[in-house]
Amino acid sequence: MFYLVLLVRWVLKRKELWKRKEKYKIILLVRPSKKNKQLFKQYEQKAGLISIKGEGIVENEKFKIVWGDATCYDDVVATVNGADWVLDAMACISPFADYYPEVAKQVNIEGIRHIVKA
Repeated sequence: MFYLVLLVRWVLKRKELWKRKEKYKIILLVRPSKKNKQLFKQYEQKAGLISIKGEGIVENEKFKIVWGDATCYDDVVATVNGADWVLDAMACISPFADYYPEVAKQVNIEGIRHIVKA
């Protein structure tokens, strides 16, 4: 079994990878915002996981969610440890990045550095 780490929510939202979940252990790093918790609740339920509040890890043998922050090195390590592939599609883009350039820099640059280092 291959371990595939995703650092984004749109891949599951499009459901393409979810269709292939039997081939991979899917591992996600997701910011634990109220919106993200709602978006991923259905996947937790489908995978038989029990939701948690705030940060932390929920997992079984086929699916893992690290509720954390890509700008936190320890969260990235917890996500990518043992992965065969990492697909990074996280980004802060306009208009958000225009209003919060420091946050965008942390996610878009430091997040990538954490992945490479981990």
